[in-house]
Amino acid sequence: MRVYIDNNVLIDCEENIVVLPISSNVYYYCSYVHIDEMIESGERMKCLKNQRFKTIKNLTGGRFVQHDEKHELESIIVSPLEVFKLCSQSYRIRNMEQLRGVSKKFVMGLDRNRLIEKLEINVKELNNYSVEELSSRFGGIIMDYVLSSAITIQEGFQSFFNILDWLGFWRDKYTERSTMARAYDAGHAYFATYCDYFVTNDKRTRNKANVVYQALGYKTIAISCDDFLKLDS
Repeated sequence: MRVYIDNNVLIDCEENIVVLPISSNVYYYCSYVHIDEMIESGERMKCLKNQRFKTIKNLTGGRFVQHDEKHELESIIVSPLEVFKLCSQSYRIRNMEQLRGVSKKFVMGLDRNRLIEKLEINVKELNNYSVEELSSRFGGIIMDYVLSSAITIQEGFQSFFNILDWLGFWRDKYTERSTMARAYDAGHAYFATYCDYFVTNDKRTRNKANVVYQALGYKTIAISCDDFLKLDS
């Protein structure tokens, strides 16, 4: 069983709030997004870095999800330090610009009222829809808006995720970091498609991720850490 761990669960493991089961049948994965989130912490990174590397190494054994030459997802064994080196300042800036662009690119080109009208939805009732209902009723229309212009699968996936938030489905609360935080959430949800489960304690992220997974035909399921621990018991 492949399990992608969100950053919030990784931190809980680091602080001994959560102990994830270690089994020969369970393989945990991370991606460079974890490292970028750590870098984004600024001055705190100096205190976080060594412990975070240790936590990632102990939990995943160095399994990172990345793109191969065909831009398909694969896993490699690499030390967190090596990933950190790749995420040098110049590389990171390009990557963050890409993430921000994915967050805004399609939203900036859309007319929210026209999309809401086409979807024939009451935005105030969006959160009352189940993942299955939202995916089946509106997923195809949102895909038409997104995938026709997306250059890569990742771009399309993350734009779909962000449009759901933009429409108001389990929308993130606005803060100075909310745009960047949502880009990270969408990035984690995307790389988790390599796995069977995406374990995250962010309910808003889980709901949006599961809609995109169902609409795009991924088998991945986003679940809470508590539900994952029940699975293994």
